[in-house]
Amino acid sequence: MLFFDNIYSNQPMNPSDTFYSPNYNWNGDFDRLQDDYELFYDDEGRVSQFRLHLEDEDPEIRKKVLIISVKTFTEPIFLSYEKHKTEGDKKIIEYYYNDSLDTYTETTTIHSIEVTRFFTADGFLFSIDKTYLDTYGKVKSAYRYLQNEDGKLECFEVDDGRDDN
Repeated sequence: MLFFDNIYSNQPMNPSDTFYSPNYNWNGDFDRLQDDYELFYDDEGRVSQFRLHLEDEDPEIRKKVLIISVKTFTEPIFLSYEKHKTEGDKKIIEYYYNDSLDTYTETTTIHSIEVTRFFTADGFLFSIDKTYLDTYGKVKSAYRYLQNEDGKLECFEVDDGRDDN
């Protein structure tokens, strides 16, 4: 297959020569081909990563992607996806790597504060996001608490892109 042969060659690739997608939806930038697959390029113009977007029969599974990468990750080929579910008022997203649970988040909203807790597959809490919402549900401020090397959570304000920060 010519496409995969070129991933490992030293010759720069022209995205228009290699692109095929039955559900063509180009977003205006040659390094981001959407729907069926995406190509990512290194600084020399060579394909460094190929992402094949997959669908799943399970409605809880989203963002299922087969990733083939020659530089970026420790494994050159792997599968990743998210599993979304709700338990009571808690929204849970599980992140899978090669069909094994890698991390997960639990999100709850208490009054006008959205709290997302990040856990390892073993249930170790390593981060918390707190997002404060106004009465219209818009973000007022957001903070991330990350665990430092001493095991304590450090607080960082998250820039939400608003001009009034």
